[in-house]
Amino acid sequence: PRRIQRSVCTRRRVRLAKAPERTQVPQRRFPVGAADLGSGGQGLKPRTNQLTRLGNYLARVFAADAAALFAVAVFLLFLIQCLRTFSVISVKGQDLLTLIGQSLLTLPSLAIVFFHVCVGIGLARGLRALQASQELHIIHSSQRVPALIGAIGGYAGCSMLIVLLLAHFVEPATSRQYNEWSASIAADL
Repeated sequence: PRRIQRSVCTRRRVRLAKAPERTQVPQRRFPVGAADLGSGGQGLKPRTNQLTRLGNYLARVFAADAAALFAVAVFLLFLIQCLRTFSVISVKGQDLLTLIGQSLLTLPSLAIVFFHVCVGIGLARGLRALQASQELHIIHSSQRVPALIGAIGGYAGCSMLIVLLLAHFVEPATSRQYNEWSASIAADL
């Protein structure tokens, strides 16, 4: 019986001796690779995806503020153009459709001027809203500044393309149409 008890005790000692020690692994403060982000070790693709999602979100914030301001500015410009052309249209005996059409055809040249201002104000208002909601602080503290800079660059690039399209395609076409329409109205008199 003693022998059996000793063998049981020695087995326990052997098990305890072979058991791995549990040590705490120090946690890293910031994730280094994709394995830390839970991607299964597929490189930096998930982090890039997160930067893209953050960049898209920021660009949408900036564009929403700019679009709202631009819509108000275009509506006010349309009303001003209607008032400017009202006297000319009423003297010549034209209808309301001509008034609205003439006013709409003169808008692109004025919209180009105001679009730059709306883009700048939209960017400033978007950044101020991000700062007020502490999102800008989170972006900086989680080292996502490249996504912020990329979103600002993408936003500026898209707005330049819009101005390019307005200035070189839309505005000349509407100016031609406006001149032809004005000439036909003058010929009818």
